[in-house]
Parts: sequence; C-alpha cells; structure tokens
Amino acid sequence: MSTTGKVIRRRAAIFWKPGASFSIEEIEVALPKAKEVRIKEKKSQHFHTKIQSGSL
Repeated sequence: MSTTGKVIRRRAAIFWKPGASFSIEEIEVALPKAKEVRIKEKKSQHFHTKIQSGSL
C-alpha cells in the first residue's frame, strides 16, 4: 500500500517533558514539505538507558 501523497497515522513514543516517562500515542505524520522526504523505517533499536532517561 503506497502512502505517497497521503497523511499517515503511526504510533510513537512521546515524552511530554524531560525526565518523564513516555507514552505510546498515535500521531499524524504530515506530507513532506519542499526539500523534505519521508522515509519508511523497517526496524529500530534503542538502548534501554536512553528510554529510561528520556533522552531517546
């Protein structure tokens, strides 16, 4: 399914303030503006220390 030319919805880890716990929320990803691109990330890996400290 192509997402070209469409606003997409994705789940994201959101930190509302430094040092706070994150929450998983659904967000809208807008269309890219001039000189921007949107990439499809297939895999992601983050160190647990970055997540715990809120510096992800």
